[in-house]
Amino acid sequence: MPDKTDITTVKVQDLDGQFDLELRRTKALADLHALLVGGSTTIANSGVASASLTPLAANSARKVFFIQNTGTAVITVQMGNARVDLKACSSNNDGTGGFLEDIFWKGAVAISSAGTPRYNFAELV
Repeated sequence: MPDKTDITTVKVQDLDGQFDLELRRTKALADLHALLVGGSTTIANSGVASASLTPLAANSARKVFFIQNTGTAVITVQMGNARVDLKACSSNNDGTGGFLEDIFWKGAVAISSAGTPRYNFAELV
């Protein structure tokens, strides 16, 4: 078998209009993730925060960053003009808060919230 993953079908689902990709997997997904992230193993910046701020400055060497909401208030993650709201937890640190992973954005990442934000973050280079 060839050492690749082929997309064989793209179709629009009836219920939500989202695209459904059917993949024929010929390579381990862990290998695919390593290719997308570029094999990065260095944590350049990480932390736990409880204030609205800019936890990640612009970084052209960034391979991926992660943010997880660990508080009971919705947090807004801003990347340039784009904004993403991450779901609140039912109680602090219960693991049900929203999670964002991005492999493309190299600019600053800012966090804000109408309440008191609590979140974990990390970036790999």
